[in-house]
Amino acid sequence: MSYRKRSKSDVDYINAILKEGTFRKAADSLYISQPALSQYIERIENEFGIQLFNRNVKPVTLTEEGRIFLETEKKIESLRRVRKTYFENLNNLETGKIRIGTNQCRTVTLLAEPIRNFVKDFPNIQIELIETPAPEISKKILNGDIELGITLDTFMLPDVDSRLLKREKLLLATPQEEKWKNLASPVDFSLFEHEYFILLNRGVMLHDAFYELCEKHKVFPKVLLETESITTVLELVSMGLGCGLVPNTLIEMHKVVPRPFFFSLDPDVISNNVHVVWNKHQYLSKGARKIIDYLVEYHQNTPSMSIMNSENEI
Repeated sequence: MSYRKRSKSDVDYINAILKEGTFRKAADSLYISQPALSQYIERIENEFGIQLFNRNVKPVTLTEEGRIFLETEKKIESLRRVRKTYFENLNNLETGKIRIGTNQCRTVTLLAEPIRNFVKDFPNIQIELIETPAPEISKKILNGDIELGITLDTFMLPDVDSRLLKREKLLLATPQEEKWKNLASPVDFSLFEHEYFILLNRGVMLHDAFYELCEKHKVFPKVLLETESITTVLELVSMGLGCGLVPNTLIEMHKVVPRPFFFSLDPDVISNNVHVVWNKHQYLSKGARKIIDYLVEYHQNTPSMSIMNSENEI
């Protein structure tokens, strides 16, 4: 077999084609010419005697042979990373990269401070945060795409190990308006039937939680807008545009003025156990183990704040 010298891997090139849907767009995203990309793929196909792509459909798709090839290459890359990490640690090197799967909400509420402390103590270790929906974290870890992830216990697969970071409670946030001033927690969600709500985008747990509440109470408030940012939800509530659902961890970490009112909901409304997770069957670098310690220690030593609305405490 011939050796293909390259700065990017086979996985990088194939993923680019799948993401962009055409060879031309993939070549543009990789900053190479389309003929160069086509020749690269053809060399792989000739080397293994296979066809990677169905080229007669748009967007192009993988053949079954292509799917097996890509899955195998991902496993090979993952094993190479494990090998590299093992020997770096054997030589006591405090360098390398740790890839953490998380989402914007968890980055803001749970990762920012402990990672800042970690980077200060270990400046030569690079942290890469990879935006990933919580339900997909465990799968990405087992596929070798990331070393660590922040997810909920309900999304954890059997082959991941974990440590608890935080018990997270869902709160209802309202603008600081007179009509909510004397409302006591827990509140009845049906009181908000005629209010506007600001939601996170579809596919996020807090988005689904809103509609579960609506279904349970048989009320359907108006949705003013949806956003990908949990901090935007809180800031727009503060500005008086509507109500929103937010985790108590966000309130502790992200201060807004004027401060919204926050109310707990009935006891069976979603509360989450948030964990840091990793592959229990794969070697974990010293850096990854150390950042787990930083995360757990920080959150164990940072008690949850009391959430006050006037004289009322949640």
